[in-house]
Amino acid sequence: MQQFILDFTKMLRKGALLIALVSLFNLVSWFSLPTQPSYAVMGKNEALTEIEKDQSLQDPKQVYEKAIEIDEKPKIAAQKQYKENVKDYYKEHPEESGILGEAKEIVEKVTGK
Repeated sequence: MQQFILDFTKMLRKGALLIALVSLFNLVSWFSLPTQPSYAVMGKNEALTEIEKDQSLQDPKQVYEKAIEIDEKPKIAAQKQYKENVKDYYKEHPEESGILGEAKEIVEKVTGK
């Protein structure tokens, strides 16, 4: 009977310690700095008007021809288009390319591509 009581008190102590640690963790999370959600810089209407301006500047016949162009290997064509889109994006936003973009430029200059 005494052994049962000793085991029970050990279990109560461990349980109380566990509850105290969880409560402390919860208390610390209450006082930590809350993270704010990030919001887009442009509104939805502003983005749509910008897209419409970009589309209006393009020649409709060229856009149509490019859209109906059929390639024998569509997966490779999609990969090429993706790479071109990434290059165009980094040309428009050079600050986004970072060290990796600069390294690619150096490699292209050295290899002569």
